[in-house]
Amino acid sequence: MYGLFSFALSYAVMYWPLVRVTAGMAALVLAVLPLVTLLLAAAQLLQRLGRGMLFGLLLALAGIVLATPSGVHGGSQALIHPGG
Repeated sequence: MYGLFSFALSYAVMYWPLVRVTAGMAALVLAVLPLVTLLLAAAQLLQRLGRGMLFGLLLALAGIVLATPSGVHGGSQALIHPGG
């Protein structure tokens, strides 16, 4: 029962705001979410940040920066975008 409520509640809380923002902002939030989770786990000493994990974190951030438009609210196009 706890798993059902936890799963349903977490998705409801996560998706409710996402339908009220632009698609670019929603994509940015969803892309950064795993990185924030890792940093919070490390801050609470639940996850050890080794060199490999730190490198992966920086690589993921670089990918997000490259794939994000300069104006998330609909400015110029991203450096890397589908459709060429």
